Amino acid sequence: MSVILQSIGASLLAILKIIILCIILTIPTIILIYIFKKKFLKLRKKKSYLYSTSIIIYYILLVIELIAYFLPIIINPTITGFWNWLIFSLLNVIKLAIYNLLITGIFIIFAFITTAIFDLFKNKIKYFYNLIISLTITNLIIFIVLLIFPKLPAMVIYLIY
Repeated sequence: MSVILQSIGASLLAILKIIILCIILTIPTIILIYIFKKKFLKLRKKKSYLYSTSIIIYYILLVIELIAYFLPIIINPTITGFWNWLIFSLLNVIKLAIYNLLITGIFIIFAFITTAIFDLFKNKIKYFYNLIISLTITNLIIFIVLLIFPKLPAMVIYLIY
């Protein structure tokens, strides 16, 4: 009987840890939302929701990918010669820009899920708490997808590098 209770306790603790991790991962997302909120609203006045969301997600991911890709190269340069480095950099920026279209397509699906959950609780909860709840639920969905497809992060990292 105690083995069953230990197993149930361990499972509940694992679920609690995943929920806490999801809440922690919403913090940088909320910061990015507040940073790009004005740009999004400006785009939203001119274009559709899908276009403005896609553009904002594309730019955010491109900046993150460029930093993640070029920071090790800048810290430890292995390419000699200015023209070699320039051609290498331009080709990799083009590669990352094209690859970023694929990643934006994946992230836009999760943005729609977040928007649907946000609209579900729109009039019931304050804006900030609604944002935290909708992003946490979306992070849980992402974790479930990663449990189903565990090699997905490795494939994404392989495409970047």
